[in-house]
Amino acid sequence: MKHREHQPVRKTFDQIASRYDRCNQVLSLGLYSRWHAKLIRELIGNQTPDTLLDLCCGTGQASLPYLSHRKQSCEAFLIDFSEKMLQLAHAKASKNHLDHHRLHFIQADVEELPLPSQSIDMALMAYGARNLRNVDLVLQETYRVLKPGGRLGILELTRPKWFLIRHLYRLYLHFVVPSIGKWITKNESAYRYLSDSVDKFMSPDTLIEHLNQHGFISVRKRRLFFGVLCLIIAEKPNIT
Repeated sequence: MKHREHQPVRKTFDQIASRYDRCNQVLSLGLYSRWHAKLIRELIGNQTPDTLLDLCCGTGQASLPYLSHRKQSCEAFLIDFSEKMLQLAHAKASKNHLDHHRLHFIQADVEELPLPSQSIDMALMAYGARNLRNVDLVLQETYRVLKPGGRLGILELTRPKWFLIRHLYRLYLHFVVPSIGKWITKNESAYRYLSDSVDKFMSPDTLIEHLNQHGFISVRKRRLFFGVLCLIIAEKPNIT
């Protein structure tokens, strides 16, 4: 039943996969890659994790650029429920010659991570949180697989706090985004879904409450681009 419930959303992402990165670059005014780089910098800092988990990885647009610039070998797990997205991520990795890393492309439900407990140094999720059916299960699973002292970084679109910007952004989401999505991907309904998902998703403060409830500590948030995005970094306690 669980996998059947995911099928409409999975089908949506499969349909737009081939033009997903291009569309996001246009919709973000060319800032898409820069925001991913900021997520990586805030999450990893000056550390060099041996194991990295990319949740709802899409085409690998967040983790693969980091790995392409990293010389030391890393074992990375890129997980998504969309087969088409994973195929593109795999092709992107092959094109960028990332053979010195141990990469695993896994089609799976992030509510049931196929990884051992306490096996991951750092995890990240870019633009995936609002598409989750059960945020608590995913946070619980992520906490399980992180090593003590491990970190989770979340980058997500959200509603700006300032009234005027929030109003303008809502107009952009519900009128401009579907039109551009239709023009680039030929799939207007997919981008209407993506716009609606921003409106319906919980606030950053509520997401932080969920993180705290599942044991994460040292949670900090940072709003980006006039509050259109929020970057959240959380840690698993370093229990010895």
